[in-house]
Amino acid sequence: MTVAPAAAQSSGDGSYYSRYGIGMLESFSSPQSEALGEGAFALRTTNYNPVANPALWADQIYTRATGALRVNVINTEGPSGNSAVLGAGSLEALQISFPLYTSRLGVGLALQPYSTSNYEVFRQGTVDVGVDEVTEAAYETAYEGRGGLYLFRSGLGGRVTENVRLGATVDVIFGSIKNTVRTRFPNIPAGTLAPSVSTVQTRVSGVTSTVGSQFSFPDVFQENDLLGFGASISLPATLSGDRTRTLDESLDADTVAVADGEMSLPYEIKAGVAYHMGQRWKFVADGVYAPWSTFDATFENSASSLGQFPLGGEGTLNDRWRLSAGSEFIPAGDDRFRSYFARTGYRLGTFVEQQYTTSDPGTNVYVMGATGGFSFPTAVPGTRVDLTFHVGTRGTSEPDLVQDLFYGGSLAISIGERWFTKPKLR
Repeated sequence: MTVAPAAAQSSGDGSYYSRYGIGMLESFSSPQSEALGEGAFALRTTNYNPVANPALWADQIYTRATGALRVNVINTEGPSGNSAVLGAGSLEALQISFPLYTSRLGVGLALQPYSTSNYEVFRQGTVDVGVDEVTEAAYETAYEGRGGLYLFRSGLGGRVTENVRLGATVDVIFGSIKNTVRTRFPNIPAGTLAPSVSTVQTRVSGVTSTVGSQFSFPDVFQENDLLGFGASISLPATLSGDRTRTLDESLDADTVAVADGEMSLPYEIKAGVAYHMGQRWKFVADGVYAPWSTFDATFENSASSLGQFPLGGEGTLNDRWRLSAGSEFIPAGDDRFRSYFARTGYRLGTFVEQQYTTSDPGTNVYVMGATGGFSFPTAVPGTRVDLTFHVGTRGTSEPDLVQDLFYGGSLAISIGERWFTKPKLR
């Protein structure tokens, strides 16, 4: 059997780049953070539970539950001009927090995606078949990816002094990634060349930790302002598990290879500065760095038939960095007696990122975009409803890469009530 040169044709069921590494990394911290360029690592707040920096949990007043849903649309264009569009929705995060000591010591819990693998790429070509390999047959191969990793984070954030806050968490990372290759021969009579389905599923889990800090300086440039600096570091993580390769699907699937192994995730540093100009304006600027070029996995060493992990080898992974900035304006400040839209928050943000994956070793993939949104007050003082929007581009269709135009939005409800406060007798 001889395979003739064939042109690749890609179609979308998500971002093509989620085929590499451990999928597309997710970075949700809070509804407020998402609208401010997905940063705000130093921004103190009592209305949210920012997951990215546990030191910010120290300011909790309310027992809070937050849920967020996201809709994302991706328009993918390949180097040959072919394109595809996907619209999909997903759960962005579930968060719970409460104060042990009001505005001094807070507890935070969160469950949210850590990475997402969701793609479908097609390849079409011809193959020579028959005894003398003189008969040409068309084939179609589909490469699919599903699944991803999840993060469960729990920890404490406390106020050490009036200006210093520290926090720490225990992070459990777990999940599975399934990669499937389907090949069929649409123009060959049944029974001549059978279609094939090969699936490799990677299941892993592990534990790591994140520590964070926040420093506040009041009345720096004017009366009633606040300048803050914050940072967190997620320690390196070793995830252990197994990879399994099966042929065919469902009840007819045959397991042909199983291998135990590990993967090593790098540390990640997040740092930012936040400025509160009175009660009406907030400004943030943030950065992220993670040396993904140090990623290591041992699965392929145990069973070569399972193929490489990550796909394309470790040369498809680059160090990740990200810069973002944003601002929030609430016309009424903290005045609860102003009109509804004066108490609404208006947010804008922007970001640029060097992505940690690429399909072409040696070529960097950049992501640029803008964010924005509204934070609506409710009749309950600690509860807000947030609408967030995002738009951006990822990669380039030249020379042999793929370009994504993505846009979408999210809806988050953050419910806060005073549950454990004892009334004072007078």
